[in-house]
Amino acid sequence: MAKSTKITNDNSITLSELKAELRERWDLPFSVFVSGPAGVGKSAVFKQLVAEIATGDPFAKWEFKNGIQVCGEGKDEHGFIDYRLAQIEPQDLAGIPMPENGTTRRFLPSELPVVGNDRVPEQGLLFLDEANQADITVQKAMFSLILDRKVADCPLKPGWRVMAAGNRLEDSIAVSEMAAPLQNRFIHYVVREDFETWKKWAMAKKLHPSVFSFVQNNMQHFCKSHGDNDEYAFPTPRTWEQVALTTAYWEDKKLTKSHAQKVRSISAIVGRSTAELYTSFLEASQAIDVEALLSGKTKVAYTSADIAKAWHCVSALYSYVLRKNTLEDTKKVILFITGTDTFKQLREFMAMLIHDLNVYDNKRMREVYNSLKGKELESTYDILSIYLKAKQIG
Repeated sequence: MAKSTKITNDNSITLSELKAELRERWDLPFSVFVSGPAGVGKSAVFKQLVAEIATGDPFAKWEFKNGIQVCGEGKDEHGFIDYRLAQIEPQDLAGIPMPENGTTRRFLPSELPVVGNDRVPEQGLLFLDEANQADITVQKAMFSLILDRKVADCPLKPGWRVMAAGNRLEDSIAVSEMAAPLQNRFIHYVVREDFETWKKWAMAKKLHPSVFSFVQNNMQHFCKSHGDNDEYAFPTPRTWEQVALTTAYWEDKKLTKSHAQKVRSISAIVGRSTAELYTSFLEASQAIDVEALLSGKTKVAYTSADIAKAWHCVSALYSYVLRKNTLEDTKKVILFITGTDTFKQLREFMAMLIHDLNVYDNKRMREVYNSLKGKELESTYDILSIYLKAKQIG
């Protein structure tokens, strides 16, 4: 395949910034192309965007209707059609010519959102994934769709938008040269990996907290473009989701695995070196008896130099609150954080934990605040202000 024109990352944006941009542009009938590293969540953000427009909730439930993914009800119903351009033929976008009454008519796939197709909602997103991996004949078939919003001679429904995504040259993904005239028909955005955006998403999805605890202390393992030592597996936001689901599955099923077995399973997802570090981190966190810690039976003696131990404790507390998921457990952890002298040297860690719990379940945290009194509440806000000042948002 021909090489793709390299897109620089100088003006890259985060996924949250991208979603805000696309939301603003939704009422404008322009086609958008988003490029970025593999596995950062480009495809997912488009679906979240449509769900948010349809229901106000980016994680709203999707259903299949006439073979189309739909979200929302009544006049707010939106469709989402995901075309993997590297896997289709030109006829999927241009139609198949067939003779009819002495002329030729193009028959279109039943899922394309053209005027007169009652099988699809009146509004939605036609998402063209892997667009710069498409065969050149498929790219040619895209011209009318992107510029004229037509498939063959059939116009798209006015409420439908066309957006596309693909990888960058530097990500070592095989891509085809996209013709300059086709490139020029898109509005282009370049996204970059962003941990804070992903962490908020991971918490909203209720992913296992050991993953974002580990990554936050090992940012070099958050997102790579290729595996180490010719390994196929490497860490990306997408593969960290798989690690979180695997870890939660082990806990939920109460599966007993040796260190070597855990490393082998996680290596298949993120590669050996990252798996070794994550597994050790997970085991150290799980070894902490949080109940004994909260009751005072076990004393902590960390100093500001014990960063690794502090992260193990933070991860254990994350898991205790987020996995047990009760108001009383949350309150016990908050009181422990605000009332433990040994954490005076590690207040920023604890402030981050309180901040994240606010993001994870703001309603529950408001209930906790309402139950706190006097110095308890004052100490909580004092600790939270440390984090806000550190992030320069307070």
